[in-house]
Amino acid sequence: MSPYGQGWVKNLIPANRLLNLLESSLAEYNNVLNKGKWISDKGAGVRILNNEHGQIIEKKRGFEVAQAAIAPLSSAIFTQIENANRYIEDIGALHDASLGRIPQGANSGKAIEALQVGDSNNLSELIENTEEFLEQVYEYILYLASQKYQFTRNIIVTRSTGVKEFLSVVGEDAGENAPEGTVVLPKKNMIDVKITSWLANTAEARREVLKELYQLQVIDQETLLEGYSIGNIADIIKKVTEQKAQEAAGQLAMQKKSQEIGAQGEQQTAEAQANAQNQAAAATLPGKQQAIAMIRDIINGQIPPMPEMVGQDFVQYFMEFEQSDEFKSLDQDTQDAISRAKNQAIQAAGQAPIPTNTQGGQIPQPNQPSQPSTPPTPEAVQGQPIPEMMQNLQPGQ
Repeated sequence: MSPYGQGWVKNLIPANRLLNLLESSLAEYNNVLNKGKWISDKGAGVRILNNEHGQIIEKKRGFEVAQAAIAPLSSAIFTQIENANRYIEDIGALHDASLGRIPQGANSGKAIEALQVGDSNNLSELIENTEEFLEQVYEYILYLASQKYQFTRNIIVTRSTGVKEFLSVVGEDAGENAPEGTVVLPKKNMIDVKITSWLANTAEARREVLKELYQLQVIDQETLLEGYSIGNIADIIKKVTEQKAQEAAGQLAMQKKSQEIGAQGEQQTAEAQANAQNQAAAATLPGKQQAIAMIRDIINGQIPPMPEMVGQDFVQYFMEFEQSDEFKSLDQDTQDAISRAKNQAIQAAGQAPIPTNTQGGQIPQPNQPSQPSTPPTPEAVQGQPIPEMMQNLQPGQ
């Protein structure tokens, strides 16, 4: 009794052997019979001459040389070849629609997609088995790395900002050989492998799906542009934002001009002008993509200028990035620069700055005095120094 299950390709072998036999018979027929067969008397002295006049067959007088009758090939062999191909397609879940050929009677895209979905469902068990196999393989690879990586090794990873950099890893058994700041590979790991569907894998079909999702407001503009693969997404969003700001400014100018021409509808014109101003201000506020570009410049050693006003997405991405493992893997100077840029972004967004320590705690900035934990007394307001006020306060005040 074997601990392994039945092989998925096992049922394809008989149909494939039948197809090979039929194709071999057809090839033998073409190779032997289609060249012709001749019947000649013994001693006829048949000789073939090839010259500029063609091919001449000579024989002795009185002997007979004639071509043998060739029986036509039966149509049953072609029918059997079609059946063998159909068996292989049905068992292997690979029909014309999955191979990119338009099947007979299927003229619409929905019909072809339904046929592809059928093939995909027949392959679901094979896909699940492959995922489980890969999970076990990757877990065992990490287990070996935890034992064999006794010293730090560098691997290349791609961060969320699109920057490729080195990541230092070491095995769990390294013990004291593991320097500070390296990623320790444990012996027990949980790997999750997911094989995505191959349906709608063409560029055109993928774009149509992204368009529908964007119209339903399920995905954002960034995800839509990533599906089109048309270049630097951050620069494209920046240009689109600037164009929207220009259009909003143009609309605002036209509304002002129409307001000067006539006095009627002043209230409606004022409301439209306020809406245009709000749209222009919202369109020009930097967001997540600008924050990603600024962090990338800081990591590369540049000091980009901070915009006068930023959006909430801009500040939120800085805060999320400070909590990520990528931020912790940076050097001290780069972390300080990113923290200062975050505080400037918070001030630009109209919020109170949050001073952050690179070790994970919160500390006050050198230029900002610490605030007392209890409300000041009238004596402190009248000019009494803060330390004396804290000393004169009685418990419970």
